[in-house]
Amino acid sequence: MHKPQLNTCSVCEKQLKIIRNYRAEAYCSNCYPQWFPQKKCKICKKIQRIHLNGQLCLNCERLTDCARCGRQAGLFSIGKITNYGAICKTCYLYFRERKECAECGKLSRNVSRSPLANHNQLLCLSCYRKYSFATCKNCKRYRKIDNKRKQLCIKCNNVLLSACSRCKNEMPSGYGKICSTCTKRTLLFKLIRINTRLFHNKEIITAYKKFIFWCIDKFGVSLALHKSNSHVSFFITCDDNWRKIPDYSVLLTYFRPNGLRHHLTVLRWLIDNNLLVIDEKLKAEIAETDKIQALFNKLQNPIPCIDSYYKHLKRKYNDGKTSIKSIRLALQPAIDLMSSQTKIVLPTQTQLNNYLALKIGQTAAISGFICHLNEAYYCEIEIDRKHIQTIKSKILRKHCDQILIALYQQKTLTESEKIELIYAVLYSLHNVLIRYPRKENILELEGAYYYHENAKMYFLPTDVYSRLI
Repeated sequence: MHKPQLNTCSVCEKQLKIIRNYRAEAYCSNCYPQWFPQKKCKICKKIQRIHLNGQLCLNCERLTDCARCGRQAGLFSIGKITNYGAICKTCYLYFRERKECAECGKLSRNVSRSPLANHNQLLCLSCYRKYSFATCKNCKRYRKIDNKRKQLCIKCNNVLLSACSRCKNEMPSGYGKICSTCTKRTLLFKLIRINTRLFHNKEIITAYKKFIFWCIDKFGVSLALHKSNSHVSFFITCDDNWRKIPDYSVLLTYFRPNGLRHHLTVLRWLIDNNLLVIDEKLKAEIAETDKIQALFNKLQNPIPCIDSYYKHLKRKYNDGKTSIKSIRLALQPAIDLMSSQTKIVLPTQTQLNNYLALKIGQTAAISGFICHLNEAYYCEIEIDRKHIQTIKSKILRKHCDQILIALYQQKTLTESEKIELIYAVLYSLHNVLIRYPRKENILELEGAYYYHENAKMYFLPTDVYSRLI
């Protein structure tokens, strides 16, 4: 049977008065007695008119559990009675027939009449909202627009401004009875009551409440509402470990500098209320210690020469001859050198030269490590600056050649690529390193082109100049 019209019988298909709709079918006064004879209901045992293929009367069908979600009978409103049984209003959407949206063409169960001139068209929810919903210019809520010219929702179009029932301040009528500030304040106080249940000590509960009220005075209700949950973990840690907010040294040792950065707002509150004094020296020492540990984490396996060098630096630190930051700066190139090689116990001269050719700026910092290797492990390696410079020049020349090849394959060059071309040509032809050359320094003399820098002239080939124009 096809789905009938409202005044058409599903059995005889005549235009007669419909006296019963049952499971998407309609029955007229003539067909109804034939299809709904009097039978005994299986549940209530009463004689009722029941469908030929059914066993329950209408009232008992309505008292069954939802056939889709299983919600208990009597605890929900009936949305529809289907072939599977009663369906609640929430699940009724899933039993609707899919219809095509007149605009996007997608099939949807949730369709509405078009708000445009042609009301016979059906639109899906997203297409319907494009024409009917927008952000109200008064209350800034995304709602159905009543006044499209002024873009106002129904409440704001009727009364533009009203008074908050709590603070009595003016607010957009679209907010309802309570303004947004009072709503956020109510929510904030609820969160405070919930979060204080996480603490066991009264001192921590009092501190947390004082912190929130300080946030309200400092940042306002909106930001205080956001920060009320962001720093709960800090107070939980203090409650579990110390039953109070300890000194800065204890906090720094536990959280470390990186961990305390996540709770800077709490630290500001503690400092403003003279509950904490920052020890910059201790903070710097612990930060450098963490950086040193991060350097050691680069090594897959312990390396004896690095360990002995670190012990040597620690002895100098204990004697007051160096600082913790100097230890970190000395260890960094040593660990980089050892971690860049695989399965080595001591570095060789070639490995040292290759490393310094890539990182010439670490020459002074690694010199202490080289001296330690020569003294402790009787190595015979040294920092050969001339050889390093030669290796660096070869690497740089190869890099410039690659730049020239890449740029010459391009038809047109950008301004930055033109500067890069001048840089590569000057080094390849004249062995002159000018990091940031300028096009204004190019001169033409007797039909030839030269780059002028520091009272010296460097020849540029004609084909290079043609690509710079």
